[in-house]
Amino acid sequence: MPEEVQEERKQSLVESILGALGPSEAQASPYGKIGKGFVKAIKRPSSSTAEVLKGKPLWDKTIKDVVKGKGDWRYIQFTDGTERAITKDVAREIVQEVGTLGKMTELAGKEGPSKLEQAARSLDWHKQRQALFTTKKIQEEWLKVKQGHTKSMGMEPTPYVYVDSEKIFLPKEYAEILEASGAVKIKKGK
Repeated sequence: MPEEVQEERKQSLVESILGALGPSEAQASPYGKIGKGFVKAIKRPSSSTAEVLKGKPLWDKTIKDVVKGKGDWRYIQFTDGTERAITKDVAREIVQEVGTLGKMTELAGKEGPSKLEQAARSLDWHKQRQALFTTKKIQEEWLKVKQGHTKSMGMEPTPYVYVDSEKIFLPKEYAEILEASGAVKIKKGK
């Protein structure tokens, strides 16, 4: 076999091995990507999202750690020794969804005024994080992408509704509590 053909085969083999280990540098910057397949875990420093996600179920596995990768990539390591690549944006969305689910569980154990107080804090939190001059269409797109990522992770997304009086999307349960108190007006229909 000519030396040139052998060199091309070696290069192809190296590229396929690197491709299996994670995304290339050219793939590291797009918003909201989830790497395909599981790979063997490699030791890297933990991400700040790890403290929230450790021990949580995801893709029918249990999260052991979330570690930093190259650029915006993070790797969710599972207790079975495999890991999955996601971008930092998706990791943030997972953390937000886990936090929302925790708050919904907390809300279920409360009564009357304390439920209203928690719903009001949620409204304030969402308003503070809303971009200046954002539109309903931009918010709808954000919610669609966020809920798509949540579903692709095997999680059921928290239902949101549009609070017309505040021009913001809010978890449905909070919005209904606030509307019942007369504090906000939910957009009815489509």
